[in-house]
Amino acid sequence: MQELLLESPRWRVGPHGLVEHAGPNGQWTATSSGVEADLNAVSFANRWVGWVVGEKGTVLRTDDGGRTWLRVSSPSREDLLGVRPDDWKSARVISRAGTAYNTSDGGATWSAERQP
Repeated sequence: MQELLLESPRWRVGPHGLVEHAGPNGQWTATSSGVEADLNAVSFANRWVGWVVGEKGTVLRTDDGGRTWLRVSSPSREDLLGVRPDDWKSARVISRAGTAYNTSDGGATWSAERQP
């Protein structure tokens, strides 16, 4: 299982839509992500708001602490490898090619960062 922990030590993601959360006892519990794509990164802006990214442009967001995950639009069909959220509506994702995309409306629209 691939495990990428980005600023979310109590959460991990992996193949076939796997999203897991560690409870106080350290035991991992799976949460339904609603997707079958391999997931590559998870990060939370705060206790309630988290973002997940994965293969073929998969982007998910939660605003209830990970109980439910909502698929949002993607900036690209490329595999997404990293995510850094600011809050429920603002996040930055990184594609396999290294392109950074930003959203400020919860993932409804994205803009690519200009490369120097």
